[in-house]
Amino acid sequence: MRATVLAILICLPGAPARAQDVACDGGEAETARIAAIAADLTFALADGRLVYLAGLDPAEGAKDELAVFLGQNPVAVRLLGPPGRWGAAPARIAARLGDANIPLAETLLAAGYARYRPEAAARPCRAALLAAEADARGAGAGIWRARPVLQANDRASLAAAAPGMVVIEGTPVSRAETPARIYLNFGRDRWRDLSLSFSRSNKRILAGLPAAGDLVGRRLRMRGLIDLRQGPQMEIVTPDQIELVDAPAPQASELAGGGQKGGEQKD
Repeated sequence: MRATVLAILICLPGAPARAQDVACDGGEAETARIAAIAADLTFALADGRLVYLAGLDPAEGAKDELAVFLGQNPVAVRLLGPPGRWGAAPARIAARLGDANIPLAETLLAAGYARYRPEAAARPCRAALLAAEADARGAGAGIWRARPVLQANDRASLAAAAPGMVVIEGTPVSRAETPARIYLNFGRDRWRDLSLSFSRSNKRILAGLPAAGDLVGRRLRMRGLIDLRQGPQMEIVTPDQIELVDAPAPQASELAGGGQKGGEQKD
């Protein structure tokens, strides 16, 4: 068997942190055999069940790399929820190599074969998944070479973004409100500058984040889909889509007091 990137990765310094129990937050895992792996990292188990790695947006080629890495070795599977619309259940999966359990999600993220994708089932492991992807993201390795982090003030890149989830970093300069929605604006032009959109009816989102006004002037990293129909806009449906990546900017209080688009905001 050829040495895969994943096999080499787990031998590097720091790998023991990834060679931990399959469960981030405790729980029992069962031993299973894999019959097949799909491109979206859905696993067909030998007993006929379908499971997928929760919280991952895989790169092209991840399936092949993972198949070679696993070979015929058994895996440890812990289900995180019931099967979804297409019959696959979210799961944590680890390769059982000798006495070690190697969590596949963190290993793929660290090697640049996947990005973290916000998902309720993966929430208990969110911190571990984000930490695992950090080096590859910072180095622009693997999937990050083809799908780099976009800057909120780069209008051309936002307009030309490939379909699917995008990762954007930037600092909102104002907030605006309508009866139904709250917006964080990353510029003054509603048709060309990015906005984040929050539904007032989704109390879970608002409860899981600092007040929108407190996010003005903060450096954020956001994940989601971009809607270009009324200027670049990202709908926030879970607090897991937003990370605070630095301390408040010195001028945050000044930014919070001006530049709101108010009634002219996207609706």
